[in-house]
Amino acid sequence: MHFPKYWAKAEVREASAFGKDMTSSVWRWSDHSIEEAQALADQAAKKLRERISSGETLPDAYSYGDRPVREEVIHEQKDENKITDFVITRTTYGSLVLNSPHTLFVDVDLDESPRPNKVSGFFKKLFRSNEETTEPTAEEQAIGHLKGWVSEHSERGARVYRTRGGLRYLITHQPFKPGEAESDQVLEYLNSDPKYRRLCSIQKSFRARLTPKPWRCGTKRLPVRFPYNSDAEREALEGWEATYKNVSSGWRTCKYITSVGNTQIHPKVKAVQEMHDQMTETHKDLPLA
Repeated sequence: MHFPKYWAKAEVREASAFGKDMTSSVWRWSDHSIEEAQALADQAAKKLRERISSGETLPDAYSYGDRPVREEVIHEQKDENKITDFVITRTTYGSLVLNSPHTLFVDVDLDESPRPNKVSGFFKKLFRSNEETTEPTAEEQAIGHLKGWVSEHSERGARVYRTRGGLRYLITHQPFKPGEAESDQVLEYLNSDPKYRRLCSIQKSFRARLTPKPWRCGTKRLPVRFPYNSDAEREALEGWEATYKNVSSGWRTCKYITSVGNTQIHPKVKAVQEMHDQMTETHKDLPLA
């Protein structure tokens, strides 16, 4: 996983070859010092000025997952061998996210999946009725699709959670490596978002949101962005965080539904699963956000 400690910004104000004034912020990072991060940002800004002056067409913004995520690290937990089990970071809008280098999470949007051509024979048997055929719900289709995947190998297992927008699977029988063919094939087969798959590959971690999205529980998103370089920004963070913690305590991020397949949880996955369930308030009777 890669969460750089130091970030620096350089501003680019330049007139394009077509006479249009352009202003852009260029961020770069370093694991060693703020000075190195600033030097890299200045270099990148210089190159961007040259591209603007030459009339090159630039994208509106860089793609999701094409560089390290600029998020504040809140907590890092390591195992007895000093190897990272997970890192908790704060997103740009304020929610906390669990990042793991080995525990595979799959979020499924029920509005988009599963695709009809991916419904397995196992699923068809699961919902067959002798007297009457009832169209399965999107949730039933998705879980049936997961059960079909699990049934292909007896060692496979997963925990299933309901989220505000769909389902979340935590694959429990083995660790996976982000970006490798095996994990990407599982994510694709189970209909995970392509942008999320790309982020996993770039970031070398799997992600799962732990706390509610602010607007879903009636409060505003975080008004400042990491790194917090002034007293005013840090005060804004502290004030927002106090309100967010108070309001979000009445909500949970996901609800545990069931386990499918092999119920034995791999030792490497266990610590992540326990932290996930604790932080998401999954067993509490609260609305989802």
